[in-house]
Amino acid sequence: MMGKEEIYKKLKETLIELFQFEEHRLTLSSRLAEDLEFDSIDVIDLVHRLEDVTDWKIDIIHFKEARTIEDVVNAVYRLSQESSATA
Repeated sequence: MMGKEEIYKKLKETLIELFQFEEHRLTLSSRLAEDLEFDSIDVIDLVHRLEDVTDWKIDIIHFKEARTIEDVVNAVYRLSQESSATA
């Protein structure tokens, strides 16, 4: 199971690779839509990449309420807990 700090690190690496963000823009409080200009297609791309990174099948519904990077970290963390509980 990954901890939140590791998830945050992987998420930043993914965002930099996938969307070419500068690292200083990627704080836990960065808002996906307002600060990073994410749209629904970007969220789908991110979820697919997170599936590759984590080797989990991730339902987009888990990110429906995500507004910030911290929300994404928390959603992935919850998924990791559920995944380890069923293993």
